[in-house]
Amino acid sequence: MNRRLFTTMLALLFSALPIKNVFAQGYYILSDHAGADSSLYHYEQGDTLHMTIYAPNLNYNQMKEMRWKIKASHMNKFYGEFTNEMNGYFRAQFHLSQLPDSGEWEWEAKLKDKTGMEVEYEARFTYMHRNGHDDDNYFEYKGIIETIGTDSLVVDGFTFFVDSNTIIKGDDHQMLSFSDLKVGDYVEVKAVEQQDGSYLARKIKLENSDNHHDYEMEYYGVIDSVGSDFVNVNGVRFYVTDQTEIKGKDHTYLSLSDLEPGLYVKVEAVKQNDGTYWAKEIKVKSYYGDDDDNEMEFKGFIDSLGTDYLIVNGMRFYTDNKTKVFLDDHRPGSLSDLNAGQFVEVKAFLQTDGTYLARKIDIENDYNYRKIHFTGIIDSVGSDFIMVFGYTVYVNENTEIFGHKHTMLTIDDLEKGQRVKVKGYFQTDGSILATSIKVKPFFQDYVEFYGTVDSVGTDWISVNQTTFLVDSNTVIFDRDKNPIALSDINVGDFVEIKAQRLGDGSWLAHRIKVEDEKIGRIEISAYIDSVGSNFLIVGGLIFYVDDSTRILDYTGNPIMLSDLSVGQYVEVKAYMQTDGAYLAVRVKLEDSPNMTVYGATLNGLSADRVVLGGQEVNITMTTVVLDENYQPTDLSAYTVGSEVTVWAEQDGSGSQAVQIKLGTTSALTSLDGEILSTLPQGFELQQNFPNPFNPATTIPFRISGSEFSLVKLEVFNILGQKVKTIFNGVLGAGSYTFRWNATNDFGQTVSSGMYFYKLDVAGRSQVKQMILLR
Repeated sequence: MNRRLFTTMLALLFSALPIKNVFAQGYYILSDHAGADSSLYHYEQGDTLHMTIYAPNLNYNQMKEMRWKIKASHMNKFYGEFTNEMNGYFRAQFHLSQLPDSGEWEWEAKLKDKTGMEVEYEARFTYMHRNGHDDDNYFEYKGIIETIGTDSLVVDGFTFFVDSNTIIKGDDHQMLSFSDLKVGDYVEVKAVEQQDGSYLARKIKLENSDNHHDYEMEYYGVIDSVGSDFVNVNGVRFYVTDQTEIKGKDHTYLSLSDLEPGLYVKVEAVKQNDGTYWAKEIKVKSYYGDDDDNEMEFKGFIDSLGTDYLIVNGMRFYTDNKTKVFLDDHRPGSLSDLNAGQFVEVKAFLQTDGTYLARKIDIENDYNYRKIHFTGIIDSVGSDFIMVFGYTVYVNENTEIFGHKHTMLTIDDLEKGQRVKVKGYFQTDGSILATSIKVKPFFQDYVEFYGTVDSVGTDWISVNQTTFLVDSNTVIFDRDKNPIALSDINVGDFVEIKAQRLGDGSWLAHRIKVEDEKIGRIEISAYIDSVGSNFLIVGGLIFYVDDSTRILDYTGNPIMLSDLSVGQYVEVKAYMQTDGAYLAVRVKLEDSPNMTVYGATLNGLSADRVVLGGQEVNITMTTVVLDENYQPTDLSAYTVGSEVTVWAEQDGSGSQAVQIKLGTTSALTSLDGEILSTLPQGFELQQNFPNPFNPATTIPFRISGSEFSLVKLEVFNILGQKVKTIFNGVLGAGSYTFRWNATNDFGQTVSSGMYFYKLDVAGRSQVKQMILLR
């Protein structure tokens, strides 16, 4: 097993979770040896976990608690005590052979002195038996039931055990019991490999018998070995042919020689008549899934179709065997079922070669009246639904829930009071089945609603069963943005409404605009590549801007095009013009390289500043102050000692709060991936040299202050996609230089062009450009 590859890859995948509750400054290090200066997050049989906590603000002469814990949700927990070295350092060690199984484990540490000061850290790491199996390894298999026992079934030679937690569904998704299955049924089984090598079925779904020819499987696991024409994944051999697609985490195409033992992969395979498995696709995965920032949605008419692509309003989208196609009434289909002239919605992501690969294609005909799209406030959260706008919005296994910069979330991350963008379809009972839910982190005092007009009154309009009041201040536009009257709107029109909730719970429309769904509409969230006098390039696409384009900051306040800059993350809504160009109707700022999100304890406050974790953050006239439920309040509701979350921008005059909220939550943590307790006193990212360069360049930077900080140095291409992580670890004050040899995380040489290098120190970032010339 290539230990260096594991260390490099998984140090990125299993990076530290944020400090959970912080009342003091410091840092931690996890490693397989004593005296390490940076953390590791992957360990093997025989390793000892060395734990180091540096907490200089704790009173080490009067310690009350010094505990650590290692746990997994479905396994035993292990506890221990740190050794107090009486100098601010606390150390412990644990021999990992005591862990009963391979897989992902959680580490927690809590230290508290008798004065009430405390630190609490969390991290995740993986532990692998050399001859064991990863608990995360599971696979999906389709086949015919051959035999059924009391607690197991055999499908095409594979034995799957069932227990009380196994979910069994029919082909119309109704819940079944194990006794409802019979020999000869065609089923899809999702199973997990257990420690003894047997398979436990997590889900069994009865499939339509027309698919009996599809003996397909999806298998997740760690590569054991690689041959000249095969890979072994946890003891299962998959043969590789010229038709096998092998992809990296960034969707780049790889060859069999790029694969190595230890990589975590997803394999899609088909069983042959001789009993062997032939891989259709091998995808290198991360343990947390893939995070595709440059995603887009596009609506328009199909111009033409090829064997692996379709052109919609002049834009080409490629397809592969994972592209989902939905026909009328949302029935599954294939690319061959589509025809030129059909109106479709395409969801796609930008690939490294600049092309777009379609993830989902949905025909929009008379089914469109059941579609709903709005941004609103969560009233409550259930186990499989949220309440928004009075609607019950259900979530299933196909619902995408994501946060800032497309960070994948679950329903457990959602909270009452959050603003969310919901897209879905009405069901027959009046509820909504969500296709996607996106958390909007910044407060706005209005909501947005998209839908079909049900009816129109003299001072109200009903859209998708929701009534909006209209008064003399409501602005109403037609498709061409010409002012019209409420009486000019017809039943069946598709409209966009901006509204505000009144004290009695009703909605007052501020702005109504008639939309045309039959236009080349595009929505994309990605990084800004460049900004011109009347355009900006986002995700490789040029969007023109005119006087009608609304450009908004984080909280929805109008700004100018000149306020935008390269490296900022924006959401763009645009329409294709008759000349094929895209005109942006709205550009919404969602993040900036200078933006920091972190949680800390409120140490002090005044009318124009707060002290968080020992650092000052300025409060301005535009700072949004929220309570625990995301509702507006003022600083009088805040008390010293409270936990708060702050969104702050760094400029020449210090740290400026954009938004501050009482409380720190897991959902907020997952929006940006890291919440830190302290900020360094300063750092400077310097220009690389030489520049332009070939074949390598040096990147210098300087960190000032007295504290150790989490530091990350990364390289991105012009599309905003990460190319290389050069460093990820803990550094103290000093000057540093790192060398980049123009390769990506897989060791492959990158092409000529402009690149961005980003330095992140304790959650604050600086970005600079460099040019590679071959």
